[in-house]
Amino acid sequence: MKRTVVRYQIKADCVDENNRLLKDVFKELEAKGLDGVHYVTLQCGDGWYTHFTTVDNDGVNPITTLDSFKAYVAGVRDRCAAPPHQANDVTIVGNYRMIAG
Repeated sequence: MKRTVVRYQIKADCVDENNRLLKDVFKELEAKGLDGVHYVTLQCGDGWYTHFTTVDNDGVNPITTLDSFKAYVAGVRDRCAAPPHQANDVTIVGNYRMIAG
């Protein structure tokens, strides 16, 4: 299983666009019903976002192949006030009914 966390801050005037693009990703995920993929995005009031993804296999994360995700990442750096920081292979220290596995 591969786990990935990405954290970044969005400019205040880009929050609506960022959220619209993210909602498109989740709509496409629901429509395609990808098995073995778990994904949550959290938005904090100060413009910071945290994405947490788990993928049951160690291959390519299927989320990155979605057209909506490609559209999302195409301009994400322009929307950022603080650039994305990625940590792969994170370890879950505590988990109460949040994440399967």
